[in-house]
Amino acid sequence: MRANYKTEQRTIVSVWTHKIPQAGKTMNRVRDDFQQRVVQEAAPNWTSVQWEHNCLQQVTERNWKVMNRRVAVRIVRRISCQIITQVVR
Repeated sequence: MRANYKTEQRTIVSVWTHKIPQAGKTMNRVRDDFQQRVVQEAAPNWTSVQWEHNCLQQVTERNWKVMNRRVAVRIVRRISCQIITQVVR
Protein backbone atom coordinates (compact mmCIF):
# COMPACT_ATOMS: atom_id res chain seq x y z
CA MET A 1 0.00 0.00 0.00
CA ARG A 2 1.36 3.38 -1.00
CA ALA A 3 1.05 6.21 1.51
CA ASN A 4 0.31 9.75 0.40
CA TYR A 5 2.62 12.41 1.76
CA LYS A 6 1.99 16.14 1.78
CA THR A 7 4.52 18.54 0.33
CA GLU A 8 5.38 19.78 3.82
CA GLN A 9 6.14 16.24 4.96
CA ARG A 10 8.34 15.59 1.94
CA THR A 11 10.20 18.83 2.55
CA ILE A 12 10.77 17.98 6.22
CA VAL A 13 12.16 14.56 5.34
CA SER A 14 14.30 16.09 2.57
CA VAL A 15 15.90 18.60 4.93
CA TRP A 16 16.43 16.03 7.68
CA THR A 17 17.96 13.60 5.19
CA HIS A 18 20.26 16.33 3.88
CA LYS A 19 21.40 17.22 7.41
CA ILE A 20 22.18 13.64 8.48
CA PRO A 21 25.99 14.17 8.35
CA GLN A 22 25.84 17.45 10.32
CA ALA A 23 23.36 16.14 12.89
CA GLY A 24 25.16 12.83 13.38
CA LYS A 25 21.91 10.91 12.90
CA THR A 26 21.19 7.76 10.97
CA MET A 27 18.49 7.23 8.39
CA ASN A 28 16.59 5.04 10.86
CA ARG A 29 16.63 7.87 13.40
CA VAL A 30 15.25 10.27 10.77
CA ARG A 31 12.47 7.79 10.03
CA ASP A 32 11.67 7.46 13.75
CA ASP A 33 11.60 11.27 14.16
CA PHE A 34 9.25 11.55 11.20
CA GLN A 35 6.90 8.92 12.59
CA GLN A 36 6.83 10.69 15.96
CA ARG A 37 6.16 14.09 14.42
CA VAL A 38 3.60 13.13 11.77
CA VAL A 39 2.15 9.94 13.27
CA GLN A 40 2.36 8.29 9.89
CA GLU A 41 4.58 5.55 8.53
CA ALA A 42 7.81 6.99 7.19
CA ALA A 43 8.79 6.56 3.56
CA PRO A 44 11.47 4.01 2.66
CA ASN A 45 15.08 5.19 2.81
CA TRP A 46 15.52 5.34 -0.95
CA THR A 47 12.37 7.46 -1.28
CA SER A 48 13.67 9.92 1.31
CA VAL A 49 16.95 10.22 -0.54
CA GLN A 50 15.09 10.77 -3.81
CA TRP A 51 12.95 13.49 -2.21
CA GLU A 52 16.11 15.17 -0.93
CA HIS A 53 17.66 15.09 -4.39
CA ASN A 54 14.53 16.52 -6.04
CA CYS A 55 14.17 19.23 -3.41
CA LEU A 56 17.78 20.35 -3.75
CA GLN A 57 17.54 20.30 -7.53
CA GLN A 58 14.48 22.58 -7.46
CA VAL A 59 16.13 24.98 -5.04
CA THR A 60 19.27 25.09 -7.16
CA GLU A 61 17.29 25.80 -10.34
CA ARG A 62 15.38 28.62 -8.62
CA ASN A 63 18.60 30.12 -7.27
CA TRP A 64 20.16 30.06 -10.74
CA LYS A 65 17.15 31.82 -12.22
CA VAL A 66 17.24 34.52 -9.56
CA MET A 67 21.00 34.87 -9.85
CA ASN A 68 20.81 35.12 -13.64
CA ARG A 69 18.16 37.85 -13.35
CA ARG A 70 20.37 39.81 -10.96
CA VAL A 71 23.37 39.48 -13.26
CA ALA A 72 21.26 40.55 -16.25
CA VAL A 73 20.01 43.61 -14.36
CA ARG A 74 23.58 44.55 -13.41
CA ILE A 75 24.74 44.22 -17.00
CA VAL A 76 21.84 46.33 -18.29
CA ARG A 77 22.54 48.99 -15.66
CA ARG A 78 26.25 49.01 -16.48
CA ILE A 79 25.58 49.35 -20.21
CA SER A 80 22.99 52.05 -19.58
CA CYS A 81 25.47 54.00 -17.45
CA GLN A 82 28.12 53.70 -20.18
CA ILE A 83 25.69 54.96 -22.84
CA ILE A 84 24.56 57.86 -20.67
CA THR A 85 28.18 58.77 -19.93
CA GLN A 86 29.02 58.79 -23.65
CA VAL A 87 25.97 60.92 -24.48
CA VAL A 88 26.82 63.46 -21.77
CA ARG A 89 30.37 63.84 -23.04
